[in-house]
Amino acid sequence: MKKSSVGTEGNWQALRGKSCQRRLRDVERLLLAGALSPWSCARIAYVRHEIAKAVAETRQSHLSAAFYERVKDLRHSCHRTPSPTHRALVVAEIVATICQFLQEDDGESLAALARTCRALRTPALEVLWGRLKNLIPIFRLLPPDAWAFHVDEITSRRVYRLERDLVPEDFTTMAKYTPLVKTIGFNRRGDGWPSYEYDVLPAGPTQIMAQCFPQPILFPALRTLDWPRTFCTATAHHLQNPHDACEDFWACACLCIGPKLKNVVIDVSVHCRHVLEKDWNAQLMNFMTRVGTECPQLAEMDVDVTTEWGSSGILPFATEWLSSLVCRIPRLEVLRCGTVPLDGTALAHLGCSSTLKELCVLLTRDTVDSYTAISLDSGVRARFAALRALDIWTKDLAVFNDLADGNVMFPQVEAFNIEFISCPSGSDVDAFFNVLHDHFSPSRLQRLTVNTDAWSDSWSSNTVFSRACALLPLHVRRLLAFHELRQVDFNARWSVNLNDGIAEAMSQAWPHVETLRLSPQRGHWEEDEVTSTLRSLHALATNCPRLVHLDIPFQADGANIHLLPPRIKQNHPLKRLGLQWVLIDEHVSEVAALLGEIVPNISINASCLRDDEQESRWLAVKSERTPALTGSTDAELDTPFNDWDW
Repeated sequence: MKKSSVGTEGNWQALRGKSCQRRLRDVERLLLAGALSPWSCARIAYVRHEIAKAVAETRQSHLSAAFYERVKDLRHSCHRTPSPTHRALVVAEIVATICQFLQEDDGESLAALARTCRALRTPALEVLWGRLKNLIPIFRLLPPDAWAFHVDEITSRRVYRLERDLVPEDFTTMAKYTPLVKTIGFNRRGDGWPSYEYDVLPAGPTQIMAQCFPQPILFPALRTLDWPRTFCTATAHHLQNPHDACEDFWACACLCIGPKLKNVVIDVSVHCRHVLEKDWNAQLMNFMTRVGTECPQLAEMDVDVTTEWGSSGILPFATEWLSSLVCRIPRLEVLRCGTVPLDGTALAHLGCSSTLKELCVLLTRDTVDSYTAISLDSGVRARFAALRALDIWTKDLAVFNDLADGNVMFPQVEAFNIEFISCPSGSDVDAFFNVLHDHFSPSRLQRLTVNTDAWSDSWSSNTVFSRACALLPLHVRRLLAFHELRQVDFNARWSVNLNDGIAEAMSQAWPHVETLRLSPQRGHWEEDEVTSTLRSLHALATNCPRLVHLDIPFQADGANIHLLPPRIKQNHPLKRLGLQWVLIDEHVSEVAALLGEIVPNISINASCLRDDEQESRWLAVKSERTPALTGSTDAELDTPFNDWDW
C-alpha cells in the first residue's frame, strides 16, 4: 500500500454527512491535491458515485449554471485522467477475494465495481451472476417489450409473462450472462440484493425462453442446481392461479441440466397439491433419468423424496431409482439420502468407491440383509477407503451392528454420527462399542455423535429405563485408544453410569477434546446412579485445555473438595456446563470457589433444572461468582448446543 493512502481513510470519512455542494467541492479538492490515493479502484468508483449523486441533486435543487458546469467538468476529468491500477489488483486471487467479500451483503457496491472499474468488471460480474435464486433475473434480460408482469391480488407478488414471440436477437444480452451462472437455488441475503426471491415465473414463459434460446444449453457452466429452493410453496399455494406456478415444475428443472453439473438437490417435499401426483412423479422421474445420463461430472447429490401425501411416506420408486443412479455415477464424492434407503447392490458399490468422501444414508433391515447376501455370494468387502464423514439414520441400533458384521470397514472416517429411534438393549450397546473399536481407525476418528429421536411416537420421556441398558465405564474404555477425538456427543436412550476413574482416563486419553457430552434422555434421575464427583470435573479441566462444552453427570460434593489434588488457577476455555445431571450439595460457597479457580469462564443457566432445591443452590453459586459466572446471554442461547442446559 502506498504511503499516500494512509491518510485517505480520514479524507473519505470527512466527506460523509455533508451537503451536496460541500461534498462535491471536497471531492474536487481532494482529487486535485492527490489526497485520494488512486490505488483503490473501489475508491474511484465511490468518487464517481458521489459525483453522479451530486449531479442529480444539483438538477433537483436548481443550483447555478456555473456550479453545474463545474460538476460536469469534474466528471469528465475523472474519466479522461487515467489512474494507475495498484499492482495488487492484477492478482486474480486478491480481486476474487474483494468481490467475494462484497458478495455477502453489499450487492450495490459490487454492481458499482462492475460498472466503473475495469480491473474488477469481469470478476464482479461473475460473482453477481454466479448465484441465482431462480430464473427471473435471466428472464428479465429479454428486451423490455418482450415481457411484463402483474401483481397478484392475494400475495402481492409479481407474476411474469411474455408479451410477444421471441426472436434470436432478443437473446443477445442473455447470452452474455448465462455462461456466468454457476449456482441456481441459492438464497441471497442482505439489503443490497434485489428482492426477487418470492416472485413467480410460470412454466410456460420459462419453457418458451429455453426453447427459443439459440444455444443448445441454457447454462453451460452451471455447477450446482438446487431446484426445489427456487420454489416458494408459501407463495405458490396462495396465488390467485396456483396451478400456473406449479405446473411442469420438474420439467423446467430439466432446462438447467448441463454437462458441468456437479451438485444436484432433489427434494419432493415441496410437492404442490395443485398438480396431480402422477404428473408430478412422471416429471420427477424424467428429471432423475436425465441427471444420471447427461451429467458426467456429477459428484454430489442431496436427495429427499419423502412425501406427506403418500401412505408409505417414501415414493415407491425412490429406492430403486436412487440405487440404480448411484451405481452409474463414476466419481460420486458426496451422497446425502438420510430419508431414502438404498439396496444392497448400491451399498456394496459405494463401499468399493475410491472417490466417496461423505455419506448420509437411511439404513434399513432390508438393505443390510441384501448387502449381506451379496457379500457372501461374491466375497465383496465394503471398505469405504476414501470415506471421511459417515451419517447413519436407522430405526434400530442392531441394524448398524449387523451391517458391520458383514465385512464393512471405515478406516478413514473422521466424523461419525448415528441416530436411531428404538431403545437399544444392553447387548446392542455392547456390540456397538465393539464395532467402533474394531471398524474405525483410532488415528483418524475425531468426531463421534450418538443420538436418538426423543420425540418419536415409540418413546416418551416417561419411559422406564432398564439399568441393563446403560453406558458403562467398560464401553468408554473401548474408545480410549481414539486419541484424536475432538467431539464426543452421546445423547441416547440409556442410563449413564460413570465414575471418577473413567473420567480421569478420558481426560488423559482425549487431550484435544473440545465437546464432551455423555447424557441420557431421561425424564428423571436417581441420586444413587451418580457416582462420579467433582474429581471428574477437576481432571477434565486440568488435562483437556481445549474443552469448551461439558455435559456429564457428577455430584458437586463441596464437602469433599479438600480431598481433591492441588489446583492451579488457570484461564480455562470451558464456557458451558450442563447442569441437568449435576447434583450439588449444600456446600455452595466451596463449589463456587472451586469453579472460580479451575473454570472461571463458564456460563451457568440454572433454569434448566426441574428440582427447586438444586436450582436455588446453583443460583447461589452463580451469585457468588458474579461477574465471573453469568447466565446465558441471548446470543449464547442462539448458538449450537443451546439445548445442553435443558
